[in-house]
Amino acid sequence: MQEGPQIWRVKIVKNNLEKKYNSETVGSIAAKDYRKAEVFKKFNIDFCCAGNRSLKEASKEAGVTEEQLRTELEQANKITTYASQDYDKWSLGFLADFIKNTHHQYAKETAPIILGLAEKVALAHGIQHTELFELAKTAKGFFEELLEHMVKEEDVLFQNIKTSVAKRVHGDKSFLLGSLETTIKIMHKEHDHAGENLRYLRKITNNYTLPTDACNSYNYRFEKLKEFEDDLFRHIHLENNILFSKSIALQAS
Repeated sequence: MQEGPQIWRVKIVKNNLEKKYNSETVGSIAAKDYRKAEVFKKFNIDFCCAGNRSLKEASKEAGVTEEQLRTELEQANKITTYASQDYDKWSLGFLADFIKNTHHQYAKETAPIILGLAEKVALAHGIQHTELFELAKTAKGFFEELLEHMVKEEDVLFQNIKTSVAKRVHGDKSFLLGSLETTIKIMHKEHDHAGENLRYLRKITNNYTLPTDACNSYNYRFEKLKEFEDDLFRHIHLENNILFSKSIALQAS
């Protein structure tokens, strides 16, 4: 009978998926391919305001294994996409204009509708559901702050980014990096605050759960809030993970 060797050499290698996503944050993954952002949304993982977390940190918070999350991200590659959706390859000026003309415009048009519905529903159902008054009050403050925030982005930050890009095209690196970084840090903090407000709205509405006596306006108001939340997540993702980060990288180069 033959005996095997007394010493075995075992080579341990990392899983290919682990290697692929090991050094990336959820924000950078979503920035490269928005199909992956849909996976994060499925597991309630914040990829915009908290996009600097690793997959390990995000999966732990979501209550799923890191391997399960990576597998889902790979499955997202099978979803059909189009070149026009590849935001990461757009020019910074074009992306800034897109955010303004699409997401900012949507917010400006939709906020008054939601506020009107919030007040109407609170008056009709507030006696039975006192949280509706808090919802209307919080939503009013949230939208006022958000609209002021967007004005600052459009009138100051976006203009500075476009000016910086235009100067770089002509070889001029004189634009001050410090002022751009400072403004972006302020915008990041305001985005974080917007995220906190959205989480609070979800909390006081029990994740937008409708009561049995909900009328059509009650239902429509919740649907518009969820729609607004979804658009805002994409909106903040485009700014935090692509427009802002690439603008800073351009200035530093």
